[in-house]
Formats: sequence, structure tokens, C-alpha cells
Amino acid sequence: MVRWTVLAAALWAASVWAAEKAPENTPPPPEDLRVERIDDGHAALTWRSVVGPVLEYRVYRAVAENPPTLVARVPPSERARQRYVDRVPSAAGYAYRYWVAALGPGGAMGALSEPVGYEPPDHRPPARPVITGLDVLEGRIRVQWSGPADPDVAGFHVYRAQGPSEAFVRLTDRPLQALEYEDPSVRPGRLYRYGVSAVDRAGNESSRSLPRSARAWARVEPQRPQGLAVQTGTEGPVLTWRGVASPDLEGYVVYRAPTQDGGFVKISGVLEEPRFEDRQAPPTGACWYRVRALYRRGILSEPSDPVAWSSQPDGEKQ
Repeated sequence: MVRWTVLAAALWAASVWAAEKAPENTPPPPEDLRVERIDDGHAALTWRSVVGPVLEYRVYRAVAENPPTLVARVPPSERARQRYVDRVPSAAGYAYRYWVAALGPGGAMGALSEPVGYEPPDHRPPARPVITGLDVLEGRIRVQWSGPADPDVAGFHVYRAQGPSEAFVRLTDRPLQALEYEDPSVRPGRLYRYGVSAVDRAGNESSRSLPRSARAWARVEPQRPQGLAVQTGTEGPVLTWRGVASPDLEGYVVYRAPTQDGGFVKISGVLEEPRFEDRQAPPTGACWYRVRALYRRGILSEPSDPVAWSSQPDGEKQ
């Protein structure tokens, strides 16, 4: 921006210098400069004809932050408005700025017109994203990706297909700003394929990323153990409870605390059977026990109702 502004100022200074040398031959700057789109690759510039003798009009153009350059020498016509058609490459995110100056007899260059801006329509889609990960979570699948380097990317759409041959369906209503998406509508045991596309500010959408596949897990509904009871065994208190009927069950974990209100510490590994004998129970006093069920993927149930045990001869409790 600074570069073309400085160059434009230099052109204006040169025109002022020329005007001071031959003020009687220096044309005024053209007025009412306009630009309009003809098609994707062309724009028409028009401006009001300068009063007085003019040898030619010079059209200057700046692309993005580049300095302005001379792009055309336009012979004057007898029309009230002069016209020039510029070939404009449709580069994504580029903006153009135009100036016009008149050249008078003897080579006296007039001052530059006021600039006019033009941004051609963008029909070029961005590059496609790359899926970097699929995380299979409880009852959902998380898709993660990296976006392309295109400067005008506005968001992303996520697509899904079931199985290896079904067509992709878009999951997102509007482009996402984030680089991840969680799909909560998966069904246990089914294989899903995912693809991600990029959308730019003009609404152009890229092709989908290379697909990645994942199989959904079932949602685990953890049930806590019921019917915990304790009695004194030969080597310590023996705990029993009703087993949990679930295909997701991995086992049970037993906890002990000196009081009913808190401080429970895990005292067992993962037990396959609903029974545990505590051979490290305190030799005197009372303690409390509770049990939790462990499910696949490390999911623990809520604890069972606690039960107390005492080392006193009459301390068998339930």
C-alpha cells in the first residue's frame, strides 16, 4: 500500500513539475473516472473528456500492494467520455486501483485523476483441506483437519458417507470456522467415511479432502453395582455384590475409607468376579467399603451404596 502511494505521489509531483514548465499546455486531470465489469477477465474504464488539446490519455494500474504501472496509452476520441478496456486476471483476493492522466501538446503531463478501485469476481476455489485425525469417542466421532494456505478461506464443510460405496452427504449447514467437528449421529458398529472441503469468501468450494474412515462405538450406559454386603472371613472382611449384566463390563474396583463421608481409596485391581476379600483391613476399629463397575475405554460407574465393617466380634454388618 505504501509503495504504490509513494509512486503515485511521485507521478503527481512529476506532472506538477511539468505543469510549472509549460503551464499553458498542461491539461487538467481527467474527472469522473469509473470502472465496471464486462466479464470475468475484463473491466471497462470511462472518464470525462478533458477540455483542451490532448495528445493521449495514460492509464495506470496498481495490483494489490504493488506500485502502479503504466498499462495503456489511449488516443483521445471526440466522445464526451473516453473509454479503455483492461484485461484483468481473476486472482483470488486481489484488488486493483486505477488512475488516468492526460498528455498535452509538447509532452506536458497533467495531474493524475482521483483513483478508482476494482475487485474482480473470484471463481477460483481454494485448495482442499487434509484430514489429520479421526477420534472415535463414546457415541460420536471427532474429525480434525488442517486448512489450505489460501488467504481468503472463510470456513469448512464436513461430509460423511456410510460404508465404502454410499454417496457423501454434507453434515454442516454453514461453513465452520474451527478445524474440528464432532459427529453425534453415528450408530454403533457402523463404518463411516469423512471428507472436508474449504470455502472462500466468494463462496467457492474446494474439492473434498481424501476420505478417512472410522467405525463408531456404542454409547456406554454405566450401571453401578447393587446389593453390596460384607461379612468376616478367615483372612479379613469378604465383600460380595450382584454382578452387572453388560457387554461393555471390564470388571469391578473396590474402595475403602475410615468413615462413611469420604476418603475412599482404591484397594483392589480390576476384579472379574463380584467378590473381594480384604486381607489388609485395619485390625481394630471400623471401616467402610464401596464398589464401582469398570467399563471399556476406562469408564467408571457411580459407586455402590457404602457398607460398614468392624473388627469387633459382633461387627458383622450389612
